[in-house]
Amino acid sequence: TQKLAEYSPAHNLEIEDSKVTELITQAELSHEGNIMQHCVGGYANAVKAGRSRIFSIVTPEGRSTLEVKSTIDKPCVVQHRSVRNTNPPKKNVNIVENIMEKLKDLYGKPDSYSPLFKLQTLREEDINTLPF
Repeated sequence: TQKLAEYSPAHNLEIEDSKVTELITQAELSHEGNIMQHCVGGYANAVKAGRSRIFSIVTPEGRSTLEVKSTIDKPCVVQHRSVRNTNPPKKNVNIVENIMEKLKDLYGKPDSYSPLFKLQTLREEDINTLPF
């Protein structure tokens, strides 16, 4: 399966008793969209262009999908949804901070122009106007 992203993914992070997988192929995104019954399968162009990074989070409480973008000075959670766009389980919400810290550890800080942050740069106020 062809990778959409040109950077090395943070594939298969283990955090506590949870599994976090970066989705970097059309097949992975489509599979997640089918399982979760939401539109993440349509994010292939955003992933390919480096505008979004998508992660599947599986914990003992359930499954959720996380979208991360970069603002000028830091990565930003744009959306975090569960099945049919419902709110994610509490455990999944609580683990997002750990995920963001792991990503910083793996890829460095935004000012290093590391692969995690080679995303389209958005201002905080722009994120509120995104169509989702």
